[in-house]
Amino acid sequence: MAVDLKIPAQEANQLSNWAARGTSDVESATLVFQNIKVLEANRGFSFTVLVSLPGAESKLPRVAVGELGPFSLGVVRHHTHGNKPTLELPLSEILPAFDSLSPGALESGLRVIFEPAHPPKEGSPQFIEIAEVRLDVTTAQ
Repeated sequence: MAVDLKIPAQEANQLSNWAARGTSDVESATLVFQNIKVLEANRGFSFTVLVSLPGAESKLPRVAVGELGPFSLGVVRHHTHGNKPTLELPLSEILPAFDSLSPGALESGLRVIFEPAHPPKEGSPQFIEIAEVRLDVTTAQ
């Protein structure tokens, strides 16, 4: 399963400059997974969470940012807002893995891939639900 996050052109350019330590109004950027539910009946699974650029799988690496499963949400940060488990991944720890990130590279957005540790069987149920995947960007303005 994969989720493509669209990034408006101006914000994409600012994020690219920020990642390259250039001039940018961006102070921080975080990939957020909101309200994660692991289905109780399916405890023996896990997903590797990967980030890539859409359409660039052969040119740039897929960056492993953590594991997601019922026993551990072993990703960079884990918060719970009420009963809504939330994972937050700082882009400052993800974007440097794309060594040759061109200024317009993020205009196609980011792809978040959930790769199962074990191949799913045909007709198998969903193991996990994520209500929202979003990009939070804080600027100096």
